[in-house]
Amino acid sequence: MSNQKVIDRDTHPINHQVVENIKKSNVNWKPFEVEDNPFKDLDPAEFNMKFGLLGIEKKDLQSNLKNLAFKHLKGFFDTLTGGKSESYHHEHENENKLRLKATLPTSFDWRTQMAACTHPVKDQNRCGSCWAFAATGFLQDRFCIQSGGSVIVDLSSQDMVSCDFSNSGCSGGWLSSSVNYLINHGVVSHECLSYSSTAGQTTSCKYRCDDKSTPYKKYGCRFNSMKILIDSEDIKQDLMTNGPSMFAFLIYSDFTSYNTGIYEVSNSAYVRGAHAVQVLGWDYDNGRLYWIAQNQWDTTWGEAGYFKIYDGQAGFGKTAISCMPDFD
Repeated sequence: MSNQKVIDRDTHPINHQVVENIKKSNVNWKPFEVEDNPFKDLDPAEFNMKFGLLGIEKKDLQSNLKNLAFKHLKGFFDTLTGGKSESYHHEHENENKLRLKATLPTSFDWRTQMAACTHPVKDQNRCGSCWAFAATGFLQDRFCIQSGGSVIVDLSSQDMVSCDFSNSGCSGGWLSSSVNYLINHGVVSHECLSYSSTAGQTTSCKYRCDDKSTPYKKYGCRFNSMKILIDSEDIKQDLMTNGPSMFAFLIYSDFTSYNTGIYEVSNSAYVRGAHAVQVLGWDYDNGRLYWIAQNQWDTTWGEAGYFKIYDGQAGFGKTAISCMPDFD
């Protein structure tokens, strides 16, 4: 008897109906065909571990994070911003935004500005650790950028998965909590602590390197350097000045089929969860802003692991969070 898993393609998240709905929608991106999708053979439980974001800020420390319903995630952007629209801003603030917008380039991408400081695409695998990969990703790039290329370090996502007890390891995490961990504790290098949660198990915190001869050195953020931005012009200014940032957004049922183009939610797509990635830049498509992002689903997904997404789609661009590297 074969032990090979049997996939029910009709009920699997990667199915022909999803692909056909995308093709019928008036969207500016192309999906993977089912047979080419790198996630086609994951069972639904493994598939759901691709989305590990629980929210922006932890409001209730006593809540059961692992069982947080997706419907509650739909409102976490408004929870953060207080549901205020652009009309909330005062007139002089709008004038400042216009002046700022005039000084910013129409396109920017750290991969071309400082390629040596952008780390390769990684793979969180079957662990809901997007929050840890996005956090260590933007910080290691900022260490390199802010040092003029002299500090190049591959930071350990496993450190956060195993040792950040304010989050929930492979069961998910909160962006503000992850940045607080970078500020209060810092993380070691990947050389010190390699990624071991590929199968979805949150391994225990070691407080030492895999190889005892490797120095146990922490890399973190300066105190009081956490920054949460909700305005696209402020976000662009921060990206260009300080380096990549971490974005939160909702995952719709069509997103995992993304292959190439500029993503926007297609017809009939529905919310499956929430996700965190790092953003490297922006550009415009016929006057419409879109962001350039690096995912952590390996290079077989999307545009060699990257994707482009229109501003505001699935909440993308509504919240950016970061901190500044501590060189002391």
